[in-house]
Amino acid sequence: YRVARFEAVMVRANLDDILELALPDGVEVRPVLPDDLRTIWNAHNAAFAGSFGHQEPTEKHWIEFRDDPLADSSLWKVAWVGDEVVGQIRSFINQEENETLHRLRGYTEHISTHADWRGRGIASALLALSLRELRDQGMTEAALGVDTENPADAFAIYERLGFRRTAYEAVLDKPVVL
Repeated sequence: YRVARFEAVMVRANLDDILELALPDGVEVRPVLPDDLRTIWNAHNAAFAGSFGHQEPTEKHWIEFRDDPLADSSLWKVAWVGDEVVGQIRSFINQEENETLHRLRGYTEHISTHADWRGRGIASALLALSLRELRDQGMTEAALGVDTENPADAFAIYERLGFRRTAYEAVLDKPVVL
């Protein structure tokens, strides 16, 4: 085996002093409707197409997404331009985990930005909105996982918004000789 990549676990230890960040003109966040789910899922898959570890989505993956017991679309922040999803964060709260570990943590995960909209502050603005939402739901901290070699420099964005690395995880692979 060899180390192929590193992923980091990042935690924002409090939900105080969240930056006020605006979305670009013409970009809006609106409540997620049931009819939006497939569009949101497709947009997330398209944003990661060709990236490290991405799998071609299947109908099985769609059903897992649609039926995820931790999913709460009322917590999601999805950025739209017309009918196109240009960015998203699908936050969630794992109540059972929080009870077991005696904490109030929400997760800001499944973060993606449409390739044509990267570098315009969409992910940062959505993350700030997501942190406020988690705070408003009674959470006191937030966490996420990130590929440390993310080409959009997500690691730096998360640090700027108050997340700190708490752990590294090595992603291993094993070359196969045919």
